[in-house]
Amino acid sequence: MLLNKFFVSCVLVPCMAMALSGGAQAASPRARHDLTPVGMRGIWYPKTEAGAQQCARYVRRRPVELDPGALQIGDQNLMEWGPEGRHKVVFVVKVRPKRRWTWRLQGLLDVYPYEAPKVLETYVFELRKDELRWSRRVVDVVTERVETSVYVRCV
Repeated sequence: MLLNKFFVSCVLVPCMAMALSGGAQAASPRARHDLTPVGMRGIWYPKTEAGAQQCARYVRRRPVELDPGALQIGDQNLMEWGPEGRHKVVFVVKVRPKRRWTWRLQGLLDVYPYEAPKVLETYVFELRKDELRWSRRVVDVVTERVETSVYVRCV
């Protein structure tokens, strides 16, 4: 019995402490790869009647590809689905919180035909319950404006 107490207090407990601390260290680099906030991840459709119908259709049949206009956000990238496979893909580089439920996201934008160099873009995402607002700067030949798209969570 005395030997068991000695084993537990001098051998087992310190070994478990080392294993747990090593496990926590091993898990921390993996966490850095998850760039987008968890609340943003999922499949989103535009906040329109057509978007609601597309979401309902997606939930019923679970197709491999989403309808044009859908926004799919993963842990390291996001894809805005376009017609005929002409999707916009953003490879997330950095995410910084601006305020509660609002983030500034920087990512490399890749557009069809995916041959040109990727462009570093900055976006602002705001999450309000199941509604996501995506603001981006649009530069035309003469003007510059901020465009905001509103999405509703589908899945």
